[in-house]
Amino acid sequence: MEGKEKLNVPHFLPMICCNCGYPVTDPARQTTCGCRMCPECFSSLLERTDTELYYCKRCDQYSHINDLFKDRAVNNELERTSFPCFNHSCPWFGSNVEYKDHISTCSYAIITCPHIGCGQKLLRDEMSGHIETCIHAPTVCRFCKVSLPLSKLEDHFATDCPEYIIPCSLGCGTKVPRRILGEHLSDSCLLQERECRFTKYGCHRKDTLELLIKHYKDDAGYHVGLLEKSFSSLKHQDALKEDILDEAEDRVLKLQDALKEEILDEAQDRILKLIREGFASHVHKFEKSLETFCDGLLKAEMKLSELQDSYSELSFIFQAHQATSFNGQFVWKIPEVARRRQDSRTGKTGSLYSAPFHTSRFGYKLCLRLYLNGDGSGKNTHISFFLTVMRGEYDALLPWPFSQMVTLMLLDQSGSSNHIVQCFKPDPSSSSFWKPKSDVNVASGCPRFAPTGVFDDIRYLKDDAMFFKVIIDVATVAQP
Repeated sequence: MEGKEKLNVPHFLPMICCNCGYPVTDPARQTTCGCRMCPECFSSLLERTDTELYYCKRCDQYSHINDLFKDRAVNNELERTSFPCFNHSCPWFGSNVEYKDHISTCSYAIITCPHIGCGQKLLRDEMSGHIETCIHAPTVCRFCKVSLPLSKLEDHFATDCPEYIIPCSLGCGTKVPRRILGEHLSDSCLLQERECRFTKYGCHRKDTLELLIKHYKDDAGYHVGLLEKSFSSLKHQDALKEDILDEAEDRVLKLQDALKEEILDEAQDRILKLIREGFASHVHKFEKSLETFCDGLLKAEMKLSELQDSYSELSFIFQAHQATSFNGQFVWKIPEVARRRQDSRTGKTGSLYSAPFHTSRFGYKLCLRLYLNGDGSGKNTHISFFLTVMRGEYDALLPWPFSQMVTLMLLDQSGSSNHIVQCFKPDPSSSSFWKPKSDVNVASGCPRFAPTGVFDDIRYLKDDAMFFKVIIDVATVAQP
């Protein structure tokens, strides 16, 4: 058999997750159609907010989330079963717990090269060598910083890169970035051909800028002759007025002097251009510095706002820590509810933790966790209210798992005692109530503790504050 067909046989199907196709692990869930689901897929199902129904593709049936129950019988079957790897030619057999770890590292797995545009499929053991030589591996142009495949880098240098340094196409010896080659050819290239400025008077000389300057100096008399010839023809026109002829003669005399200083004027123009460019550069640097300063000022203002919010949160936590108790009962005041609820909606603050409290001076150490915008199946529709078991100094002297009855309450502030109350008995199989191995266990409790409509009820929200309470049944707690 090849691929997942190795697992698609009757004696394996009862132990295969109907959602992901992998062997189930404890605690598995059973659907109303009799199929089983692994805990990872069930957790993903609980996080969905668009539907409370699950569609089983294997049986073509729907099940309600609340109807999926823990299947404890599957453990005996799993202990007696070894599963084959579904990768072709892999001889591995192993338990359901080891299965996913093996699949993620199996040498016989066919995987695709991660580089865009490659698509090469190889065995996992062969892929590392391919990646090192793959022509589609991404690289960055050292000139323009554009990211592109390694195979296209040379073509990029040859035709596209705007910052790549290339020689002048006319051979003047100057090297410039490709993006300003046109500007160089039109403005400053000494080998670019130009027309003589006396073309309209009859001079048809075309040459480079350097040679044209020499032409103006050496052939000044020739140009004067052209001007005189041009003005002479004007004199023979009957309609020409006398003042135009006088002006033309004056211009001829002035031009003789101007031509002698042509080279000097060209030099002065170049110097002025360099001065203007230097001044513009300083102005640009000043504008950049001013922009950086303004950005820094804006960031400082934002940081100040964040520090003010942090101070408010620290003050809230400090006040909560002062209110700790040692009798299994704890009242938790939540001030500034409107702001904290908005922070929860935007994701700025996911949840709130209360100060620790204890069932007795040497008892269990606990705290509360609150989601004002809901969590899991209560997301966006309910307040989620949980109990968290914390690591305490006297855990070694206490019985585990924690099994005391828990009562969670949202207190009525109107004096009518119409409190919202939910109770639950801890599940001894849940790691949330085992002896903590880290600072806190995973919180457990009521994801749909109270609908969000309570935020509009003046019995529970008054002066922008709410009061939550927990009562732990300490009557049966064994004291150290």
